[in-house]
Amino acid sequence: MLAKSFVLFVGLFQLASAAYWYKANDGNEYFIEASTNYNWLQAMDQCSRQGLQLVTIDHPSKNAALTTLLRSIFTSF
Repeated sequence: MLAKSFVLFVGLFQLASAAYWYKANDGNEYFIEASTNYNWLQAMDQCSRQGLQLVTIDHPSKNAALTTLLRSIFTSF
């Protein structure tokens, strides 16, 4: 279990905020914001407003790539 709540955004455009784009080892890019805690509905709304969508982890390889990426970014978990 993660020590913090993270919201992962996937999209095409860099946004000006405290969040950043990261590239996972599977080639996918993720917009990760860790400064604000959202519940699922708030995260979905925020994504929609920005023209993004919440990440869907639909395969074990995607889960592994995201886990590796998050561990490299947030070394405290």
